[in-house]
Amino acid sequence: MTDQQLLIQAAQAAGIAWQQAAPDGLHDQHGGLWNPLTCDGTALRLAVTLALEIRPPDLDRECVEVRWSRGLLGTGAVIQPVTPPGFDYHVATRRAIVRAAAQRGQSSPRTRAWYTTLPRWLTRAARVGRDDLRASGASR
Repeated sequence: MTDQQLLIQAAQAAGIAWQQAAPDGLHDQHGGLWNPLTCDGTALRLAVTLALEIRPPDLDRECVEVRWSRGLLGTGAVIQPVTPPGFDYHVATRRAIVRAAAQRGQSSPRTRAWYTTLPRWLTRAARVGRDDLRASGASR
């Protein structure tokens, strides 16, 4: 997957409105640039928006781990190795955040569709139950 595809999927997952994809990131209608692969602040805002849990590299681990919860659908994780040795930890952390957002976004249309139909089920069940009570002459 290219960096541009990662950015598009991450933006869709976070609900970021963008107008045009370019090599340097995504541009909005006002010409602003959105690229969490190169900007620490944008990556942090993306992580907060999607409630991502970030575990940075330490002396024992040469990787960044980003986890998220999908509620009833379970959890997910992305592990971004910090390679080659001496590679910038900030770059690896931003890439892990964007990869996690993109992966989480791949499942969001199905998740969103499931959650939007849930209230209709509950409403229909409550209405049918109420109508059954009325037809049987029972009162509350």
